[in-house]
Amino acid sequence: MYGDEGLRKQLEDIRDDTAIRDDLFRYLAHRAVRADWKERFQEAAKRYLANQSDVRMFGFLVRDVSPNEMDLKGTVRDIGRNCPDSMVIEVFGLYIQGARLSDAGNVLINHRRDTTS
Repeated sequence: MYGDEGLRKQLEDIRDDTAIRDDLFRYLAHRAVRADWKERFQEAAKRYLANQSDVRMFGFLVRDVSPNEMDLKGTVRDIGRNCPDSMVIEVFGLYIQGARLSDAGNVLINHRRDTTS
């Protein structure tokens, strides 16, 4: 969450640095050429090219501990302070209790098996 490469820093960098957003835009543009979401990308591209702050960002924190609202509360508050009006940033926390993150894939597969049989 924190540190030079943490989720908070990544979101702040994208929020504040047009060059990073432009790089991400080019990355998506290249992949949209043959994608089934090409038309949605083209509509979003028009908006972005008219206003480079007209973006939506999503941050996902995944942890294998009990949920703690403080994990995200301060980050959301601080990121929101300097957020342009046209920009939307959403942060989500996924807490996988009773399992280690290294076992998360097996836990999800077993849960799916249990609920579909």
